[in-house]
Amino acid sequence: PAFDPWLTAREVVDLARNLTAPTATAGDVDAVLAEAGLTDAADRRVKGFSRGMLQRLGIAAAVIGEPDLLLLDEPAAALDPAGRREVLDLVDRIKGRATVVFSSHILDDVQQVSDEIGILRQGELVYQGSLAGLLEGRSGAAYVVTLRTGHDDVAAAIEVEPWASSATAAGDGTVVVAVADMGAAEEHLVSVLARLGHRVVSIEPQVESLEQVFLEVTK
Repeated sequence: PAFDPWLTAREVVDLARNLTAPTATAGDVDAVLAEAGLTDAADRRVKGFSRGMLQRLGIAAAVIGEPDLLLLDEPAAALDPAGRREVLDLVDRIKGRATVVFSSHILDDVQQVSDEIGILRQGELVYQGSLAGLLEGRSGAAYVVTLRTGHDDVAAAIEVEPWASSATAAGDGTVVVAVADMGAAEEHLVSVLARLGHRVVSIEPQVESLEQVFLEVTK
């Protein structure tokens, strides 16, 4: 968003209030600035604002009129990690009060804040539905075991178990265990790890990311 550089954050939101919600009060302006995390910067001129602050100020100016529908096009693009986190947290707080249409190529951001997903391929809508519905059933019968030590030993020991299809030690400190019998794996995987005695950080089902599913759907 671009604003007249001589305006303060409070003046930007107050101008939006006059245009879209003339019955709103100065207290409403302060409340919106607080929700956007801009209370301390409310009376600073926007010329010196970071990109993340400008994005949050733009959203604050948009929501002062209490819209039913909020359109956000790449709201976290070109931001550093802290700025992205601030914007995504703000979007997450707003979505309970308005329908937020969030367009982004950063699919990790989409996965963090979205309930419903639409995927476009060359202008055609190829999927529309819940995020859970898109990812459901795409978790393979596999576990990712993260260890401090002994990755090769663990992979070799698990691979000979009758309930395991394969066990592969990856270079990132994990062992991916493909499972032939999920019930047996749930019963015996932990005991095998305990018997081997290596330091286990976590055990979790292998779940495809939204990016992986997006590439599969649009290929």
